[in-house]
Amino acid sequence: MEIDKNLKGHALAFTANVMWGLMSPIGKSALAEFSALSVTTFRMVGAAAAFWILSAFCKQEQVGHRDMAVSYTHLTLPTT
Repeated sequence: MEIDKNLKGHALAFTANVMWGLMSPIGKSALAEFSALSVTTFRMVGAAAAFWILSAFCKQEQVGHRDMAVSYTHLTLPTT
């Protein structure tokens, strides 16, 4: 069982490294064809859609009202 976890960890680390390495040439070729704003918008909308789809397969977690209020005030108030 330990070997399977070790192999899975190495495979995921290798996948992350490949994705990180391909990001520069793919981004460079994309910027040659499209504007920076459209590439950034595509990345943001794509990431939001991916997280939204993946959330359908995850267990829902209940957050207390007090915690939501604290999070909201931390996000809306200036930090300085």
